[in-house]
Amino acid sequence: MINDEFSYEKTSETAKDPVYSTTESACFDIFADFGNFASDRTLSPGETAIIPTGLIFHIPHGLKVSLYPRSGLSLKGVRLANSVGQIDSDYHKPVGAIVHNSSDEAIRFQTGDPICQGALEPVIWASAIRIKNMERRGGFGSTGGNPDWNNALAQASGLGV
Repeated sequence: MINDEFSYEKTSETAKDPVYSTTESACFDIFADFGNFASDRTLSPGETAIIPTGLIFHIPHGLKVSLYPRSGLSLKGVRLANSVGQIDSDYHKPVGAIVHNSSDEAIRFQTGDPICQGALEPVIWASAIRIKNMERRGGFGSTGGNPDWNNALAQASGLGV
């Protein structure tokens, strides 16, 4: 399924449209919008908060919008707390970016500041099929030279061997 557009609403007059910076940009920019709440928000060192965007996306069935961090903010120690945010096609509420300040300094966000990037991406639904007694080949940490890693994980989790 290929779609070249999605629609959105603004929840305030100050919300900025999502925009591709160049014709070759893989993601569109998404901006902070505090609308009627406040004019800005300061994140203290170590603080995590939702930064509102003032947007509600209407995403076609079979697609999602993934929210990615901005490299310029990452250099300042600001990242998305969940690494990549997912907005499903059946989510029709205002979008916010969950942002974490891992720097040693307070970071101020104002309405109109770029906060993250979004990409319209396809969704693949798959059925999960439970199986029993699968013989393990490798696993978490198995390429790191620790052949007993899976047993160590099982013991640490209280599952035994």
